[in-house]
Amino acid sequence: MPAKPYSPSHIAAVAGGFTELRLSGAVKAMLVEALCAELDRLVPQMEAPRWR
Repeated sequence: MPAKPYSPSHIAAVAGGFTELRLSGAVKAMLVEALCAELDRLVPQMEAPRWR
């Protein structure tokens, strides 16, 4: 996987809009990993002709 352009603090800011819980550093790191994995899965599907 290439370098991640997403910082844990930016991901936490977005996630914070969906929860009132405090997000620990470990949770922020897991969210970054999950986001990158989901983008790796989703973007090629969205680039496929059926989405156009």
